[in-house]
Parts: sequence; C-alpha cells; structure tokens
Amino acid sequence: MKTLLITTLCALQFFNVSAQHILTEDYNSAQRFSIYQSNPLTLYLFERINLEYRFDEKNAMNIAGTRYWNENIGYQIAVAYRRYHFFTEKNEFFYYGSVGYGEQFYNEGQHNKMPFAYLNYSAGIGVHFNITNHFFLDLSGGLKFITYDRFPLDIPFSFRYFGPASIADFSFYFGFNL
Repeated sequence: MKTLLITTLCALQFFNVSAQHILTEDYNSAQRFSIYQSNPLTLYLFERINLEYRFDEKNAMNIAGTRYWNENIGYQIAVAYRRYHFFTEKNEFFYYGSVGYGEQFYNEGQHNKMPFAYLNYSAGIGVHFNITNHFFLDLSGGLKFITYDRFPLDIPFSFRYFGPASIADFSFYFGFNL
C-alpha cells in the first residue's frame, strides 16, 4: 500500500495534475494514465505495479513490474496490449496479449542451483469495474507460455505450477485513474 501511495504521488507530480482536475475530470473519456496495484492478499508472494496508458476508449498499453519473494525469489517486467469494450455504462470487458521477461533466483540454502532467465507470453480476457471516475477493480484470466534460457529440469515445483511459470494467468488489481 505504501508503494501505491508513493507511486501515485510521484506520478501526480510528474504529470503535474492538480487536485481540482482529478476531482472534476470525466474518466470515461479517452487518453488517460492509470496505476494498478496488485491484490493485497498476494503480498506474501509478490508485489506488482502496472501503469496503463489509454490511447482512446478501446486501446491501451500497459507496462508492469513484479517483484517475487519467499517461494519464487526474482522479478518480472511485462508489456501488454488491451482492447476494451463497454458492456454496461461503467464496466468494461477486455482482451489482452502480453510479453514479459523475468529472472528467478534461489534462497540461501540453494547455492548449488544457478539463477535463470525466462520469457513469458500470455493472452486472455478480463473485466474492468469502474467503481467511480477515479477508482476501479480489474480482474483477468488467461493462459501463459514460458521459455527458459536453459533446460528446465532444475526449475522449482512452486515456480512452475504456482509461480510466474504457471499455465494459468490470473490477475486482480485495484486502481486509480490519473
């Protein structure tokens, strides 16, 4: 939560957005930035911050940074394209495609295993719930494909089935429109 607050304040300062503008702007219009914060229930395993820019009502590009700890120590950076469609006045359906890069490290007790890098590709669908003009919830699900920089026999079970390499790609975000 502290990371979200700091990121939001830095973004507001960077884009020189005044408080009056934030309180009066109609965010159903095109061309806006949004900041996504991953679900707080996942903080035991990772933290993800996502920055989105909407070109128009339907098209958006996202860049996300994820830091993993505990079971799957490492990081991941991903870029995604989203295509939105309204299905009610406030809620939107979207589909997405993304590509990302990550590195996996090991705990101190696993010195004999080498870190490795991976690329991930994912695609799926989701729902974007606009709670107010400023705040939203975002749920998505899809499939992921991972390629490794070395033969994956030494890859931990938790990484492959529950971590960054799991075949299911699920996300739950809280967000704020700038």
